[in-house]
Amino acid sequence: MKKRKRLIIKGVLILCALILIVVIKNTVQDKQSGNVAQIEGRVPSSILIGAAASLNNNEIEIFDCTDVVCREILITGDTYTPAGGKRASFSGYSDPSIRKDANSDRIWMTYSHLYTEDKKIGVETHYAHSDDKGGTWQYDGVLWESKPITNPVDGTTGSIEHEVSNILPVGDTWYAARLNYFLPGGSELNDRPQNSFYISMLEAESIHELKTANPVTLGGAATHDAWDIDVNLSQIDTGVKDCMWWNEPALDSEDDTLYLGLRCMRFSGEGPFARPNVAQSNIVVFKAVINGNIENFEWEFAGSLASK
Repeated sequence: MKKRKRLIIKGVLILCALILIVVIKNTVQDKQSGNVAQIEGRVPSSILIGAAASLNNNEIEIFDCTDVVCREILITGDTYTPAGGKRASFSGYSDPSIRKDANSDRIWMTYSHLYTEDKKIGVETHYAHSDDKGGTWQYDGVLWESKPITNPVDGTTGSIEHEVSNILPVGDTWYAARLNYFLPGGSELNDRPQNSFYISMLEAESIHELKTANPVTLGGAATHDAWDIDVNLSQIDTGVKDCMWWNEPALDSEDDTLYLGLRCMRFSGEGPFARPNVAQSNIVVFKAVINGNIENFEWEFAGSLASK
């Protein structure tokens, strides 16, 4: 995970575009008394495809958190204990995805929760809501938890972790995408096997039901078949055949089409020395007609949103 930058909603954050933060002018309350926590998150390098939308036609302000001091998001009910020592920066919350409910003025947020327990580190996805245009946030629970598993590729023990989630309501249906990977027990994030990265796509009738929804798995050129991948996106078009795995998913829809933006992670080096080349890892877009259940969607390559 990249070094995280601090970001804050000043009212309602509807859309992140590259490193731009879109917020509606509506003063955020200062730190509340009681059980609150702050989100210290990086500005995603992925996008939420589409145009920003405001509530009640409020004025939209766009600014870059690398140039200004962004205030903190506070989540009532979701605390964390800062890590110490060499893991001092591995604690808190990041990777927010924020959407307005299609049937109410409630706003929902999913975000990554970084944790340390004894000698273990991990990332899982939490969610929260706001009923006052982002002024305050209430914790709703763990959406996707870290779970112990055995790596189906080599039999080592560890856990499956989730991060960089993205959510989207379309009518009465909620869609979601997240990144998953295997983390060997007692290891650091740099020890994640490159062949364990894959994207999960989910749908449900409510955001709460996304927790137990059956995922459709999307792999890349490096994703091992043992992870039971439903669709290998790198095989759809020659323009993405060298995308070893995918990162930072982003969702949007228009008419009857669902769009999925992903960062194509290209590698430098070969064999065990191959590592992601961030400079060559651009953003690409896939699309599928919304027709029936998500497991029946037929994904097509829609092109590059940002070139190499």
